[in-house]
Amino acid sequence: MRRIGVIFAILISAGCGAVPKQAGTEPVVVAGHETSVDIAYVLGHNRHRFWAQSDASRVEARTYLDRQIVEEAGIDRARYLDFLEKAKTFVQSPRRSPASNTVVCRTPFTVTVRVGKDAYVATGCRGVDKGALGRLVREGEFLLYSKK
Repeated sequence: MRRIGVIFAILISAGCGAVPKQAGTEPVVVAGHETSVDIAYVLGHNRHRFWAQSDASRVEARTYLDRQIVEEAGIDRARYLDFLEKAKTFVQSPRRSPASNTVVCRTPFTVTVRVGKDAYVATGCRGVDKGALGRLVREGEFLLYSKK
């Protein structure tokens, strides 16, 4: 019973809303500099995660299901940079919050975009975002599963 209370507290503290760690500065994507996109979300009883990273020498992506790697591969740099821009737009767009602060978020998500030393984070609930997170995840997975 105590474990459920801890999980409940974590879900409530996740909240809904986009909160950039460094407000007011726009990260600039420079090819060759380290960047990453990390999308973690709960769907049903499973934890899903899509992670992609680029540095000067390679661009790679992974998908996880309950902390186990499902797929891992190199991806196309130009397509990754397009995806990175879409992820930045998603993180910087305002999030709608539930009508009541007492509503429990059963499907939380966190999207983190890092460009160099700048990091931007958006958290929320999947049911409130009108499918925007699903579209972002699909595009990321398409990068991973398509031919390089």
